[in-house]
Amino acid sequence: MKTVLPSLRYYQTEHRRLDCQVVTPMFLGGADQEAQWRAEPFKALLRYWWRVTCIDLPGEKALLEEEGRVFGRAGDERESRKSPVEIRLVPGHGTAAVKSPFQKMKIQHPEVDHGGKVDALGYLAGMGLVHFKKGIQHSYFPSTSAFQLILQYPAALKKEIDAVLALVAVFGTVGARSRNGWGSFNISNPGLEGGQQAALLQSVTKSWTKGFQKDYPNCLGKDEKGPLLWQTELCSTWEKVMVQLASAYIKVRAEKVGQDERLDPGGGSFAERHLIGVPLTHHPIGKNKNDRHASPLRFCVRKKMDKYRGLVLHVPHAHSRNQLNSKNSEQIQTWEKIHRKLDTLLKRAKYEECVA
Repeated sequence: MKTVLPSLRYYQTEHRRLDCQVVTPMFLGGADQEAQWRAEPFKALLRYWWRVTCIDLPGEKALLEEEGRVFGRAGDERESRKSPVEIRLVPGHGTAAVKSPFQKMKIQHPEVDHGGKVDALGYLAGMGLVHFKKGIQHSYFPSTSAFQLILQYPAALKKEIDAVLALVAVFGTVGARSRNGWGSFNISNPGLEGGQQAALLQSVTKSWTKGFQKDYPNCLGKDEKGPLLWQTELCSTWEKVMVQLASAYIKVRAEKVGQDERLDPGGGSFAERHLIGVPLTHHPIGKNKNDRHASPLRFCVRKKMDKYRGLVLHVPHAHSRNQLNSKNSEQIQTWEKIHRKLDTLLKRAKYEECVA
């Protein structure tokens, strides 16, 4: 007689309770875009970094199959599958959303009128979150907020989840504009020693140009100088870190740095600047103004003791082939320019420094 094992969902289950603190304001919106504690964005966060750990999968078809195994998938009765990974959020006592305005911190921007200055925090937030006249558009959870992230998953997935949490603990941001540093949070008990975390990050890192074999995040990258990871100076507040990140981002996009000119924004066709995010204001790609492509550059802010530091990470992969058919070599040349600019503006960081 065939032995029937208990469901994988309940057989040898791992439980993790992660203590987290918001570092930069977290725009974690519900259906009305106002702040609400929701588990779904955190599951999307785990999905993203899980994909980055899948450096050995041959392509998108295999990725989607494996992703369905871990995170579930929709479909008809034969294809649908419920995720064995369960996530709950428990907000801390006294945690409440606010809509308080941010301090105005002006920095230079060569492509802006009115004296060439923009509000740094508003620049990173975008008009959807911070209107230059109306101010804060949606409520958010402030940097004093604390919460617990509770995970439950089969013990068979422990190795995979450990690798994902190693990435989330260093680069994790969630909510609106999270790629620009908003929604950064610290995990005080990731369950891994610093050396273990650094080793896991190294295990999903390869020569950065190999990431361009696929048009979706599939690894962390390195070059002859080390990981494609840069850091700001230490600051006394998160706001000052965000100013450094905004200033560096503007210079990378729109200024000459060293011998490298500004990134070409194009004139109605695909150009250099589209590689770090679509849509591009005033410079759409062709006729389709609704095209979207997330930037491979990710900003985050980390707090250690009473100091803050910003990180800039390039997750290397080709631009979506649904939008662009240019050669990978042309894209790589643009990213080499971006790397040179970042090397001039910021200091390279090592994994060991970020997990300590």
